Amino acid sequence: MRRLTGHREVPGEALVRQLWQEHGRAMVAYAGQLAPDRADAEDIVQEALVRAGRHAGALPRDRVAVRGWLLTVMRDVAGVDEHAEQVVDATAVTARLHRLPPGHRVVVDLLYLRGCSVADAAAALGVSAATVRSRAYHALRALREMPPDPPRLPHSVGDRRSTLRRPPHRRSGRTTGQW
Repeated sequence: MRRLTGHREVPGEALVRQLWQEHGRAMVAYAGQLAPDRADAEDIVQEALVRAGRHAGALPRDRVAVRGWLLTVMRDVAGVDEHAEQVVDATAVTARLHRLPPGHRVVVDLLYLRGCSVADAAAALGVSAATVRSRAYHALRALREMPPDPPRLPHSVGDRRSTLRRPPHRRSGRTTGQW
């Protein structure tokens, strides 16, 4: 990148440069999937970096979480509407999280949902950073290995548990209440 004479750095420019160095290749690859047209893909990457510069205080502190934030912004910029899929995924993840042991569940919550660093999570839990990393490893492994929850289907009309009732049979003017 060439410096212009008399160029003053705008707030967030150093952060954008650092984000580009750390995540640029992944961003370009993902943008290529979102928009096959190269110019559109470049616009998506550029807009995500501009938003990161504007919202520097809101960025997660963890490198992996920052990449996730950037890729999410890129998807939003591209206009990909996956809201229903996200709701289903979030529901499935929440259900699986509740099946984890409490010690693993709280580590996943702190690291991946709240964006805490390993050191911050360790301090909050009163354990070592190595313990936090170990719990995170085992929790993620357990989540990957969990079978998917069976879909909950509504009761069918012919199902005995159905809340639908047939109207009473009328025979010779009286109600029998039988099927």
